Amino acid sequence: MRPGCAIRLPLLPHFSQSLGQIIQQGSRINLLRLADDSASTAAFMREYWRINSAVLADKSGSTAARLCARGCAGCYTREEKNEKKESFCKERRGFAAGRRGGRFRQSRMVSYICGKVNMFDMENKSLVSIDQYGRDDLIRILDNAARFERNPNRCLLEGKIAATLFFEPSTRTRLSFETAVLRLGGRVIGFQDAATTSSSKGESLKDTIRMVSNYADLIVMRHYLEGAARYASEITEAPVINAGDGANQHPSQTLLDLYSIRKTQGGRLEDITIAVVGDLKYGRTVHSLVAGMSHFRPRFLFVSPDELRMPDEQKHFCDGLGISYEEQTDFTAEVINCCDIIYMTRVQRERFTDMEEYERVKNVYVLRSDMLSGCKPNLHILHPLPRVTEIAHSVDDCPQAYYFEQARNGLFTRQAIICEVLGINHLI
Repeated sequence: MRPGCAIRLPLLPHFSQSLGQIIQQGSRINLLRLADDSASTAAFMREYWRINSAVLADKSGSTAARLCARGCAGCYTREEKNEKKESFCKERRGFAAGRRGGRFRQSRMVSYICGKVNMFDMENKSLVSIDQYGRDDLIRILDNAARFERNPNRCLLEGKIAATLFFEPSTRTRLSFETAVLRLGGRVIGFQDAATTSSSKGESLKDTIRMVSNYADLIVMRHYLEGAARYASEITEAPVINAGDGANQHPSQTLLDLYSIRKTQGGRLEDITIAVVGDLKYGRTVHSLVAGMSHFRPRFLFVSPDELRMPDEQKHFCDGLGISYEEQTDFTAEVINCCDIIYMTRVQRERFTDMEEYERVKNVYVLRSDMLSGCKPNLHILHPLPRVTEIAHSVDDCPQAYYFEQARNGLFTRQAIICEVLGINHLI
C-alpha cells in the first residue's frame, strides 16, 4: 500500500468508530473474495478504499469529509499538512453542533467514506445504495413512477439492452425489471441461475461484469455477497442497479416501498409510524427502508426475536438523525393498532448457518385477520415477498392487505429507476 495510507486511516476513528468496526461494518471484508487472482490483497484494498476526493468535496462541501477521503487515499499534498489539523477540527466542531441541533444528516457521510458506499463517486449513475438519493431525488423518482403508472408503455429504450445477472433466486425483482425494460422498448439478456454460466467454471465476478459490459447498456445484478454491486459499479462504465447484495441493501425495493406507502397514505410520506416485523438482522429490504424513510420523520417499531434484532448499524443511524424507534419482541394488538404501516418480512432460511436457530424463530410471528379488528383506518400491510407463514392467507381478503399491489408498483418504480440511471428523465 502507498506510504502514509496506513498512517492517515486512523483519522477515521474521529467519527466515533474504531478501525476494527470500519473494517467489519464498512469495508465488508467478504468482498475480498471478489478480487481476481492476479490482484494482491493489498492492491485490492487500496482500490476498494479509493475515493474521488475532488467529486466528494464538490458534492458535499465538507472539509472534514474531504480530508477524511483524501486520508483514505493517501493523497495529502505537503502544502495541505499545515492546514489539515485546523480545518479538520473546525469541521468536527460543526458536525458536533449540527448533531446537538438535530441537523446530523451529514453523519451519513461516515458510512460512505468508510467503504460501504461512496455516493459521490457514482459518475456512471449506478444505483448501489438508497443512501445515494436525497429527499428531492426520491420524490422525483416517485413522481416519475406515478407517470409510468398512468402510461407504462413508452419507447424510451429503443436500441438499448439491459443485462439481468441474478446470482441468487428471484421472481418479482427479476421479472419486474425485465418487464420494465420491455415496456420501455428495450431488450433483455442475462441469466437467472449462475450455475449455468462461466462462474460455475471459476470465472471471477470482475471478468463476468466486464464481459457483459461489452453487450449491454445497463446491468441489473443480484448477488449473495454484500458489496458486490458496488464492486461491479467500479469496474464498468455501464450503470449498475443493485437488485440485492446479500443482507446489505435492496434499493429498488425501497423505492417501490416508498411509492406504496405514499399511495396508501393519501400522498404523504411524512410522520408515518411503521412496524417492521420479523427478520431484521438479515433483511436487506428493512435496512434500506430505514435509510429511505429517514428523510420523512418516520417512527419505527422494530419487532423481532432477540436472535434477529435490527443491527446496531441501523440503530446508530437512527440515533444520529434523531429518528424515533422502539424495539419489541411481542407482536401485540397495541403495536398493530398504533401503526400506519405494518411491514412484514419472512425469516430467510438461506441466511442461516445454524438450522436449529432457524427452526426456533421461523414461525415466531404470524399476522392473522382477527388481529386487525382494532387497527387504524389507514393501516396497510406491506411485504417484500415471498411470504411463507408470516401472513395468514385469511389476511389476503382484508382491505388492509396491500402486498400484491405493492409488487405491481415495482414495475412502475423500476421503470423510473432505469430512466434515472440512464439519464433520460427528461424524456418521460
